[in-house]
Amino acid sequence: MTFIQKYVDYILENVIQGSIRVQLYRPFKDGSRMITKIGPTVHCQVKIEVLEKYTRSAKLKLTFDKYEIEELFFIPFSSNPESIEGKTRTKIEKIVNQTFIDDNRTEDIKQMYEQQHKLLGEALSKIVGKKKDN
Repeated sequence: MTFIQKYVDYILENVIQGSIRVQLYRPFKDGSRMITKIGPTVHCQVKIEVLEKYTRSAKLKLTFDKYEIEELFFIPFSSNPESIEGKTRTKIEKIVNQTFIDDNRTEDIKQMYEQQHKLLGEALSKIVGKKKDN
């Protein structure tokens, strides 16, 4: 086994996790979408499975919601593990969000964000209500 193959194995076993949570882009009325940093967020659990290993890449199967997607991920030998993890996470986020967009699930995502907003509002009102009672 060559050093490059060992590095790819190391990355796949130790850096790329078996599952991650991905934030879904928040859709707005004007049709734009973006990641929100403040306020309620909606996440999707993504299971990651290695299907095939190659010299400098791997074919991964992403399973989330009702979707299964196989995608080739490049593992650059010149990059450090943190960089590879970040690039892999970014690519997975784009794939997941694009899949929801392509399947016309915008209204579903809007409803999920509204539900999260409602839950956050209820939780905050309970906290504020307890403070006023004391």
